[in-house]
Amino acid sequence: MKLQLAGNQEEKVFPFSRYPDKLNGAIFIPFAKPRTDLGKCLRWVSLCRRPHSQLNKEKITKHTYICSKHFITLEGPTKEYPDPLRCSDRRTKTVKETNTISGQPDQ
Repeated sequence: MKLQLAGNQEEKVFPFSRYPDKLNGAIFIPFAKPRTDLGKCLRWVSLCRRPHSQLNKEKITKHTYICSKHFITLEGPTKEYPDPLRCSDRRTKTVKETNTISGQPDQ
């Protein structure tokens, strides 16, 4: 376990060492908790776009984490980008930025 400065507070983040080659430097960040920041929690739940039965404010516990790959940078939330990207946004951005034939960035 290591500590990372996120915004104005320190949060616990966990490198997932069992399969580090699959995460490429990503870390797990505690999911916003409904008791401490209900608005942020509801935004994050909405942006994850999971079915209500799988993810809702009642399902968030101290053991609920989100991968840093859901954020603009692998460091997770920042002051400029405190919320994760919508589930489909990252995939759309990647597809638009990369030419699928050559695999090179579009000009």
